[in-house]
Amino acid sequence: MAIVSFVLRTRGLRWLLDRRLCEIRYTSARGRAVALPVAYRRAGEGALLVTVGRAGRKTWWRHFRHGPRPCRVLLRGRVVPATAEAVGTAPVTVFVTLTG
Repeated sequence: MAIVSFVLRTRGLRWLLDRRLCEIRYTSARGRAVALPVAYRRAGEGALLVTVGRAGRKTWWRHFRHGPRPCRVLLRGRVVPATAEAVGTAPVTVFVTLTG
């Protein structure tokens, strides 16, 4: 994950991945800063869908279960404020609304 995040943050390299991957950033319930690369697809203007593969093995999406939560998204080289909400159970999808 560290290599993918590095590529997404590097101006000359991000074109390799940024059409399919973005980085979601949020503060955990324990106050820890979290930044994870995730695969996304556009869901209209100002919205992204992140399908969580193997959701039972991952915990990050659970932060967004209880209503929209604030986050930031590194998308095509820009950090954009957003809200995110996890919906569904199988598969779990995180719906991200870009607010900035």
